[in-house]
Amino acid sequence: MRKLSDLEFNSIKTRLDSLQIVYKEIYDELLDHYISQLEKKDQPEFEQELEKLNETFAWSVVKGMEKNLEKQTNKLIAKIQWESLKIWKFSPNEFFTGLLIAGLMFISFLTFKLEGLFMASSILALAGIILAWNKQGKGISFSLNPKKQKPVACVSRVILSRLGLLYGCLSWFWIGVSNWGESNPGPIGTTLGIIICTIIFLYTISLLKVSITYKRPELNVPQT
Repeated sequence: MRKLSDLEFNSIKTRLDSLQIVYKEIYDELLDHYISQLEKKDQPEFEQELEKLNETFAWSVVKGMEKNLEKQTNKLIAKIQWESLKIWKFSPNEFFTGLLIAGLMFISFLTFKLEGLFMASSILALAGIILAWNKQGKGISFSLNPKKQKPVACVSRVILSRLGLLYGCLSWFWIGVSNWGESNPGPIGTTLGIIICTIIFLYTISLLKVSITYKRPELNVPQT
């Protein structure tokens, strides 16, 4: 087994960059696969083997791998979210952290009624976005040019998109509650607001646990 030259390594990078791979997991896996396969070949066989790999990992194949990774990631996240709601399985730190957050939200409700509860929920969702970014969003960059967009971790994209959608919905709820509160929402409105905030609280907490504990699934790389 030999070591690839800089020129050969750049040829691999150029090929993978041209595929505009969305997810870092797939990019890294393919890069490792290309290198391991090409290092087994002598230099005169490099171009032929590279072409063979390019045919195996054509655009359609890579996009299929991306869709498969998205499905696996969504399933794993849903499983972790469901498991995170089983209070009897909480560690002492998780239990007391959840109790503290719930206590703060309850105090917000007692002090500022529905407006306070929604504001506390909004702050919790925003904190979730920040934590998810720090834990899973490293390396994320934005560019208007698709060719310059770097691959991101699939879990980062899923978690941040879910939290972003949650925060957006929460903003609209906040506007509605603020307007409704001026005319006194009454027992029904207050109960509805509490139910909504409870769902938001549980959903956000579950996503926070995903951000901390998630491990990427194994990728099925086609054999050459």
